[in-house]
Amino acid sequence: MPEAILSASIVNSVAEIPAAVWNGLAPSHAAVVDNPFVDHAFFLAAEQSGSSTRRTG
Repeated sequence: MPEAILSASIVNSVAEIPAAVWNGLAPSHAAVVDNPFVDHAFFLAAEQSGSSTRRTG
């Protein structure tokens, strides 16, 4: 089995990550209940509202 190649990048905003890419990392099968707190829209809304910033965490 070949080794997986992983990479990481730092972004300034969740808006820089396409929603389909972000949401594609969360499990989405029948055995797992959708968790809205890992959804791209949740993080984007928190960031845009000022609820989640460098200052507020």
